[in-house]
Amino acid sequence: MNSKEFGNLGEEMARDFLASRGYKILDKNWLFKKKELDLVVMSDEYLVFVEVKTRMDTTLEDPTRAITKAKKRHLIAAANAYIREHDIDLEARFDVITVLLDKHGAPTLQHYESAIIPEL
Repeated sequence: MNSKEFGNLGEEMARDFLASRGYKILDKNWLFKKKELDLVVMSDEYLVFVEVKTRMDTTLEDPTRAITKAKKRHLIAAANAYIREHDIDLEARFDVITVLLDKHGAPTLQHYESAIIPEL
């Protein structure tokens, strides 16, 4: 399995996880000028942009630390474009879901709400 397929598997697991918790899935892999939003979902009161990080092993890096300042800027730019394009008037937040697969492929998912705070 290559890295793109591996990432897609994690995003699929995250999508199923969110759907099972009542989130409405609006988009996946939405692009704006080469900036990608992994998942765009809606909760009762928020438009939620979800960054999914999939890893096989946590000993090398905490997956949430892979979200650099540059990545945050890209996510915010893409989210603003999404809101404008779809004319959405909801409060937005940025969540992170980590998908950790053990050597047998069994997933452990962690959902971090409001994990990315846009800087003003």
